[in-house]
Amino acid sequence: MKKLLFLLMIIGFYACSEDLTDNVLPNQDKAANKQEIMTRSAMLANESVEPTVKLGNKLENPYSVRNMKAAVRALKATGNIEIEVPESSIHPTHLYIEFSPESKEQLDILKADTTIEFYSYPLDYELIGTGVFDTAGALEDTQVESLYASWPYGKTLPSNVPYSILEELYIPDENLDDEPITRPGMVSSNFIEALVDKSLELTGNIDTEPETRASRYYPQGYIKAWDDIAQDYVPIGGVKVRARRWFTTRVGYTDRNGHYLCRGDGFERPANYSICWESNYWDIRDGSIVQAFYNGPKQRGYWNLNIGGGKSLRYATLTRALYHHFFGPYLFDKILTLRKIKICYRHKKGDERGHFKTQALRGIQPDIVIYGEDAGGWRPTYGILETAFHELGHCAFFYRVNGRNAYKGYVDTIRESWSNLIGWAVTENEYTLRGYAHEVHKYETFFQPPMYHMLFEVPDEYNFQSWSKYSINTDYGREYTPIFIDIYDGSNQRVYYQKYRPNTDAMIYVNDNIYLNDIDKLQQVLYKSKTIPQLKEALKEYKGQYGITDKSLDDLFEFYL
Repeated sequence: MKKLLFLLMIIGFYACSEDLTDNVLPNQDKAANKQEIMTRSAMLANESVEPTVKLGNKLENPYSVRNMKAAVRALKATGNIEIEVPESSIHPTHLYIEFSPESKEQLDILKADTTIEFYSYPLDYELIGTGVFDTAGALEDTQVESLYASWPYGKTLPSNVPYSILEELYIPDENLDDEPITRPGMVSSNFIEALVDKSLELTGNIDTEPETRASRYYPQGYIKAWDDIAQDYVPIGGVKVRARRWFTTRVGYTDRNGHYLCRGDGFERPANYSICWESNYWDIRDGSIVQAFYNGPKQRGYWNLNIGGGKSLRYATLTRALYHHFFGPYLFDKILTLRKIKICYRHKKGDERGHFKTQALRGIQPDIVIYGEDAGGWRPTYGILETAFHELGHCAFFYRVNGRNAYKGYVDTIRESWSNLIGWAVTENEYTLRGYAHEVHKYETFFQPPMYHMLFEVPDEYNFQSWSKYSINTDYGREYTPIFIDIYDGSNQRVYYQKYRPNTDAMIYVNDNIYLNDIDKLQQVLYKSKTIPQLKEALKEYKGQYGITDKSLDDLFEFYL
């Protein structure tokens, strides 16, 4: 009979994990957070509705070479400041460019340059509201959106991606030091500030009264998202936050506490905050092609965001899964590839909850597709997490065996049942690390004299403990089995049904007395097992350990062979 091993394994793994060094901000407004939680139920009434951002008026560009030269002339006319940069020395430092990729291949070429921040909207327009741009709704899956960027002058432009130069820019304050520069031949920060302020004034873009250097702020804050198990907002790690002043963008990523601090010099005036749901490891898309964004407010100081619903909650939950996968502590083999993993999120009901696309090797199509709704309605956050971990398990398996041909050599039952284990175990691990052990998957304990309790998983849709000998008669049941969960876990579903469901025929359920909970060994068993008979044979290597005997193997595989 199995003992309580799975929980102890998770706790031990967590105790050995290395914590990250995090930047700390003052506590957020708990009263405001409580009010958001109280109104959360109202938001659930219509998950398809989410605030959207619209373009307002086109703004006169204060950073154009033309307007900067006018600012120099205006400063000179005052006679109140030494002109350290004559008008004749105002030359382009950047180009304001609209890129118009005509294919997914061209989009991937463009996005491969991680030194440039791309935006799905023009940077010289007013933004009205906060939330998402409904760009994907206006585009077909075969269409590609235009992207806008500030491009360093002299940097080679991609020759095979169409583009238009909208303006030549002079950006003297992109990397402005905190202290005045006094070395010969250099321009002081005081003059640069005066020049930029004058250009903002002349173009009608002064948002506030000029600030002092002491009031410079460094964009930072917390990003959290609603979780249905916690019934609260939880920190999301790995979120890319951008703070933009016209054509200058500062970027920061949230740590596991949800805190971000944008790199580089701070700002004096308000910045446009936004989230780009990507990193160097992944890219989340609104549909097949369009980059997923959240556009925040234009403001000075810290920006905190609690995400409560809509597409943005799903983007945040997928980011949570990806951050756990890549930065752990992750229990299984991680994805090994130099290219970004692309996840397509569809805010609707699909024929399935998600799938992994092996043809995505060239990096054009998304690797993974996730749907937000199923037959039961909008899926809970833990359901999105489980599906994401399941599909990431497929992706890691694909790269571990070196590609499509080798991956397809494993029968569907092996591939899907392995990902069932990953979806179940990693979701449980994610919640255990957050202090919610056994909240997403319920357990029962049964006292067995003299000294210990037996642990049983309560059957649910994710642990597949209700799978029976009749399940094998359906296409779904043949592929999506609990066989790897049974090999790994500490629960025997036949005994569970005998003890807790006495009116049920327990003999139709698997008699599972194996608990190979050494993940490294279990993964080696997996890679040797392209079929169910090969899996049974590979497990014989560990006879005498983990409850593995000839009888326990025969009992377990009774319904699978």
